[in-house]
Amino acid sequence: MQSVHKESGWPLWPLFAAIPVVLALGFVAGMGVATYRPGVLTPGTLRTGPDQTTMAPPARTTLPPGDSSWIIPTGAGTNLASGASPVTAPNPIVPPPGPQAVSPDPQDVYFPGAATTLDEARMALRTDFGLYRAGGSVIFVDYQKMRQASGSPTLVGIISVRDYDTWTSALQTNPDKLKAWLQGAAARVQAAAVKGGFHLAWAVVDVVRDRPNGFDDREVIPLDNRAFLVIRPLAATVDHAKTEISLRTAVELTQGAAGAVNSPWATYGPVVRFDSTDIYRPLRALDAQPLLH
Repeated sequence: MQSVHKESGWPLWPLFAAIPVVLALGFVAGMGVATYRPGVLTPGTLRTGPDQTTMAPPARTTLPPGDSSWIIPTGAGTNLASGASPVTAPNPIVPPPGPQAVSPDPQDVYFPGAATTLDEARMALRTDFGLYRAGGSVIFVDYQKMRQASGSPTLVGIISVRDYDTWTSALQTNPDKLKAWLQGAAARVQAAAVKGGFHLAWAVVDVVRDRPNGFDDREVIPLDNRAFLVIRPLAATVDHAKTEISLRTAVELTQGAAGAVNSPWATYGPVVRFDSTDIYRPLRALDAQPLLH
């Protein structure tokens, strides 16, 4: 300061007064250079363009895997001979040996291809013939492998007691349409039926809490769990290599289990023996036994 005063002859007090202003301008300039200098980013920012920055996203937190022990396999029925691997909890309860050792029955099945085996035929029919529309009503049809009277496997289209009235109404109002639909189902899996030698049948197979009206004593089996197993054959293929259907008439249905015992629907209709030969039982009959009557 003294050298400036001597050389310029200016008084010292204006120079001392300007010192705070110079310091403030230097601080502001330094901040600007640090912020906008190319190639330098301050912590917590992310460059998005030549002259733009945005806040960097927070680090992603890795969550521990969820607890799947609550998952319980469910299904409308039990396929006792399925080759699928069961879905189990981390600490499953091991069932006793015998037909109680079950695997879950998947509900969402889509099989658009040509069926060549009984299992593929089952999936194909569940895909394409899982319901029948009768006027404003719908009959839901499940397909399961079951034993017939001779002991051979048969592929059964199962309907519930709840939908049975809709079946009888469709049979009375438009039997030709119903029969054509059944023949279409047989044609869908004919190659598999020819190769495997199995028949295709339809029947009421259900377990209900109360004894249903309109069923013969030979069609209703009381169980020791206070429920009733209902089995009523409805239709079947005449020959495993053909699509011709034997459809049980309305008159035969009103007669209950009585009728032509040698008809295809009676011959190839499903049976449940409650022993190790059963391929399928409804879920509510799985741990039950028939009462003597």
